Amino acid sequence: MAKTEELLRRRSVAKGWLPRSVNELQYLLRDDVSDSELLENAVSVFDKRLAVLDDLQAAVELGIGIADLEADIGETDRFHRSARQVRAEAAKRLKGVSTETDTASVSSKEKSEVKSRRLELPKYSGDLTEWQSFWERFDALVDQSELLVISKFSYLQSLLQGEALTVTQGLALTSCICVVNL
Repeated sequence: MAKTEELLRRRSVAKGWLPRSVNELQYLLRDDVSDSELLENAVSVFDKRLAVLDDLQAAVELGIGIADLEADIGETDRFHRSARQVRAEAAKRLKGVSTETDTASVSSKEKSEVKSRRLELPKYSGDLTEWQSFWERFDALVDQSELLVISKFSYLQSLLQGEALTVTQGLALTSCICVVNL
């Protein structure tokens, strides 16, 4: 019984810390221009606090009687549900921030470079006699540039036709990025 009391005390402490993490997340979510690094850190702290609480809850559930178990699980579930809603909102915000950051990183200068290069590079159909000249141009104008890898691959695919295009359509973009970066 002393062990169960100790677990209950430790769980009460963990339950006291989790609302503080929830409040921190709510505060950061209210600020439309909150620093994504601060939000990521607050989510990390929240996750750790929730994991501690979950571990203690599991231990408590093993130590209390059947009669008290249902009420205890119900109370903890209500407590978790409200905390998880705030965590989900933070995850959405972080996902939106990373998507906006990725989109913003493709500058207008990069877009105009791609547009101007389109005029300079011929299409490649897969004819091996044309490969060397095609690749030298593509390498000099696109592959050696500071464009994002995803932009380079998309641009390459826009220049391919016929059999050459068919070969690259089966490649996953993530695989392409891994191969290019090796």
